[in-house]
Amino acid sequence: MEALFHTFVTSFLLSEKCYQDLLIDWNITNVLCIKMLISKALGLAIVAGAAIVKVPQIVKVYRAGSVEGLSLASLLMELMAIVVNVAYNVVKEFPFSTWGEGAFLTIQTSIQIMQILHYRQQRLPLLLFLPVLAGLFYFLISDYCGISLLSNLTWASMPTIAASKVTQIGANFMNGSTGQLSLVTVTLLFGGSLARIFTTIQETADPILLSTYIATSALNGVIFMQIIYYYKATVDAIKKKL
Repeated sequence: MEALFHTFVTSFLLSEKCYQDLLIDWNITNVLCIKMLISKALGLAIVAGAAIVKVPQIVKVYRAGSVEGLSLASLLMELMAIVVNVAYNVVKEFPFSTWGEGAFLTIQTSIQIMQILHYRQQRLPLLLFLPVLAGLFYFLISDYCGISLLSNLTWASMPTIAASKVTQIGANFMNGSTGQLSLVTVTLLFGGSLARIFTTIQETADPILLSTYIATSALNGVIFMQIIYYYKATVDAIKKKL
């Protein structure tokens, strides 16, 4: 059991030296190792949370049989930015704990987009969606793209992320409600993006990724505040449709 614990901790949470310092010698004054532990644990928690972060939203849409309040343009731009971000991390060979949520968000955002296409009865785009997405990801991680172009695309994803969030913010403002947006999902996305700022500083210090997470956190915060602000109007609008 001790050997299994040692393998898990040194594989996912601490270096061998930090394991010795913190857990064997109980040297709790080693600030660098403590920061590493917090960062790794946060990273794994974000990845684990991301596995279900959009499930409440997906279930809410399924039960309602409606995609009201969801912006297709916003989700498409968000997905594009996530896929580019994941490809960049894969090519740079950064630890999975620093970007793993992107893989789960890709799957769940894709499901959201397919829900919108399904409920709007857009059959051809629905059939083509997954093959096009797979082809795009293959191109991004292949030598056809290259790290230089991929880095530029990752920088360019920042305004894409901003545009996706601003589109959703604008839709909420115009509708005077947040429709089928899930408070649980938005809260988890907001908290996760804030935590990712810390883990990025600690583990990669990549300026592209850091800038991306700062922008994402700010805009997720605005959407979170909109859900709170428009809560009563949203409930009233849903009741009228029942």
